[in-house]
Amino acid sequence: MKKSIGLLVAVGALALLALAFIAPALFVEPKPPTDLPWQVQVTPQGGVQVFGVTVGESTLGDVERRFGTSEVTLFRSPQGTTALEAFFESVNLSGLDAKVVVGLRIPPGELNAMYERGARAANLGSGTQKVTLASEDQARVKGAVVETLTYMPFINLKQELVARRFGEPAEKWKEPESGVVHWLYPKFGLGVAFSESAKEVLQYVPPAEFARLRDPLLKGERLP
Repeated sequence: MKKSIGLLVAVGALALLALAFIAPALFVEPKPPTDLPWQVQVTPQGGVQVFGVTVGESTLGDVERRFGTSEVTLFRSPQGTTALEAFFESVNLSGLDAKVVVGLRIPPGELNAMYERGARAANLGSGTQKVTLASEDQARVKGAVVETLTYMPFINLKQELVARRFGEPAEKWKEPESGVVHWLYPKFGLGVAFSESAKEVLQYVPPAEFARLRDPLLKGERLP
């Protein structure tokens, strides 16, 4: 009998000890998400920090360490304008799946040289050429600075939610042909595009370079 009581006491003591280790974990509050599209900060250097990336400061290598491997492509328009972009097919940030595209800052002379060295090219319907970089250039662009970040969530972000998170935009513009409406937030370096036929698109640039987002809209209709 004494042995049974002693065994029960020992088991109880072990149970209490286990509970002492487990209980704190049961009552720890979950950490709030930190990678939501409205969690934006402007750095002292003038970059825009969002999703753990600083637009205007981070390199493609930094972004790939954050998001995984990207597909880097060079585009040349029929007018001869060349741009370099890295595409992330699917990124999960704070439980939200999205596509992400980052534009890379490369001097025009280097872009033209990359175009000439391109491994292969395909013509898109718009007349723009899509060029796959040579292997040596694929490695070189890892050090290129991110100048734009475009976030395309798989879910719909309604205008009410965007207004609640960012406030009322400084300007609203409507594209005459497509009907796409753009909300502009210069202080965040942010433009949000709303379309009836597609998901919302959020694009971030350093605030000092906000004309990159605003100027193409000036031919459209400014909304009240």
